[in-house]
Amino acid sequence: MSSEDKYDTLEKIGHGSFGVIRKVRRKTDGFIMCRKEISYLRMSQKEREQLHAEFQILSHLRHPNIVAYYHREHLKISQDLHLYMEYCGNGDLGRVIKDLQHKGQRAQESFVWSIFSQLVMALYRCHYGVDPPEVGANVLGLTQGSASGSPKVPAGTMTILHRDLKPENVFLGEDNSVKLGDFGLSKMIKSHDFASTYVGTPFYMSPEICAAEKYTLKSDIWSLGCIMYELCAREPPFNAKTHFQLVQRIKEGKIAPLPDMYSPELYQVIKDCLRVNPDRRPDTAQLLGLPVVRLMRKEKEVVDLNKSLRAREESLKRKEKEVSERLAGLEREKTAAREELDASLRREWEVKARLEIDRLANAEMEQLQKRFEDEVRARVEAEVQRRRAVAFVPDEAAAAAAAAQPDEYGSSVAKSDYPRSSVGASGDEFPSTTDMTDCSLDSPDSSREAKRSTRTPFGRAQTMFAGTPMDVEMASPSPMAIASLSLSPRRNGTTKAPTTHAGNIFAAAAHGARKWDVHREPTLTDSDDEDVVPTGRC
Repeated sequence: MSSEDKYDTLEKIGHGSFGVIRKVRRKTDGFIMCRKEISYLRMSQKEREQLHAEFQILSHLRHPNIVAYYHREHLKISQDLHLYMEYCGNGDLGRVIKDLQHKGQRAQESFVWSIFSQLVMALYRCHYGVDPPEVGANVLGLTQGSASGSPKVPAGTMTILHRDLKPENVFLGEDNSVKLGDFGLSKMIKSHDFASTYVGTPFYMSPEICAAEKYTLKSDIWSLGCIMYELCAREPPFNAKTHFQLVQRIKEGKIAPLPDMYSPELYQVIKDCLRVNPDRRPDTAQLLGLPVVRLMRKEKEVVDLNKSLRAREESLKRKEKEVSERLAGLEREKTAAREELDASLRREWEVKARLEIDRLANAEMEQLQKRFEDEVRARVEAEVQRRRAVAFVPDEAAAAAAAAQPDEYGSSVAKSDYPRSSVGASGDEFPSTTDMTDCSLDSPDSSREAKRSTRTPFGRAQTMFAGTPMDVEMASPSPMAIASLSLSPRRNGTTKAPTTHAGNIFAAAAHGARKWDVHREPTLTDSDDEDVVPTGRC
């Protein structure tokens, strides 16, 4: 995974001949870091050696007042090297001094003592390879004890000489915490060994370096005194137009007094650090034993404790918030799961209910369909029986009447002379003696009352032609022959004898040609209001 995938570039905070310095943020947890982007192609062999030395030194240094080194990445394609280090958001001490010059202000003495005590602790870690001892109960330094002597360094411990102490290499973090950095010119030496080469800044060069002597731990103390003096006076303690004049002033070791706003204790400590004879300079262990330094350390511990408590409180709040969000998420998931389960059960219940309703409805429909079919079948059979009974009753009555009549009545008229229905298939379907002319005095029908006509006085006029179908009055239920109709005597005179035509009007219509060809004179009737209904026997 490339750097772009793991880090977000926020801003550019510096640059140099070796590359640029950027502020980046780690994507996984949002941690802010400083990234040095160094190009191998633009570095000389000496610069590469210094970079390698910085790798070695930073990997061995772990202290709250030293810039933390995290890791490095080598980009083979672009031949770049990325160093990820601790980010110091308040800049460096050189910027603070320039701001004071621009505003015409002085640094507060408490701020100066705080910077001084933290730098002493950082140098103690570099010079002795171990962390400074904890501040004891003797806060005011009433007894010297072991603090006045140099600490015992374990055999084989690597001692680090910074060799480039200056305000630009003193970084400030949150709450003005000091972070000593830029160990590119530092050198790791064995205990009690000395470096013979000076590679630092001339303004902070010690007298022994000017005399071409070896570089020792006390050389860093000289540079520390120069930094503190510049922080108070806003200018270096030794300044000149030429390098030769600068060396001469450094060898003399004379400095101007500090402004009156600073205490004599502070001025004396700075003078002790700027002694020409390195043996008379205090080491970091002695400086840590100063009452003010011990007090500053205690105050710093309290500040760090409060900071740690705040960080822990914020961490607990974040965890509490995360737990609350997780609980809320679980509650939402629980509610969603419950709703989904309820919806699933409801859908399942609805499906089962619909299936049960459909089953019951289908069963009821089958029962109703069966009952309907049975009812229809029963009604059809009853209707068939009724119609069959109605159809065969006239034949039985006619047969009974024929059997009751004497033989001579049946022989008086030829059987072929009775009209038959052209629709029926045999003579048994209708009575054979339906003509009014066949009636006699001995007929049993004489006792029956003659049927009165339903015609009203304002009825339709009779036609002039006899036998017109419009004058036919049909008997019910079976059709009657035209010859059996009883016509008015005023129209026709006497009743005509039965014809040999078929016994209904439809058969007569079939023989219309022969019937209507007969020439007959029209006879006027006296009245067409009503027909004469005979009251006697035929």
